[in-house]
Amino acid sequence: MSTVLPAALAAPAVALAGEAVTFLTPAVPVWPWWVLSATVVVWASLRWVRLRAAWSWSGYSLTETDLWVRAGLWTRHIESLSYGRIQTITVHSGPVQRRFRLATVSVATGSYYALAIAHVSTEQAEEIRDRLTAVARNGQVPL
Repeated sequence: MSTVLPAALAAPAVALAGEAVTFLTPAVPVWPWWVLSATVVVWASLRWVRLRAAWSWSGYSLTETDLWVRAGLWTRHIESLSYGRIQTITVHSGPVQRRFRLATVSVATGSYYALAIAHVSTEQAEEIRDRLTAVARNGQVPL
């Protein structure tokens, strides 16, 4: 989602740069710059559609005994994690996520296995962390 807007803004800049080069050196044809601009616009549009589709498929659910996470666009997968196996819960957000007030909640077990709930609002991420921490700390769910 972060590269769509800059790419869409780059297309007119590339076209204007092509016009400037053509104006300064009349022997250079104009059409390659317009083809490059059109390619950037098509790429940005396809990226936007892909991101929207991936966003609509991803999600999570906190049931009484498990955390369920679904993700993927081409290879869709649904994963579950029992509350009793939770060892670490982290909430982190990069610069782009902070700009849009989003965060990612990562839930890890003592082994290699981990789940991530990506791109939820910061308030929602804190609620998820607090709920998972309370359930895991109280030991309400058997292994």
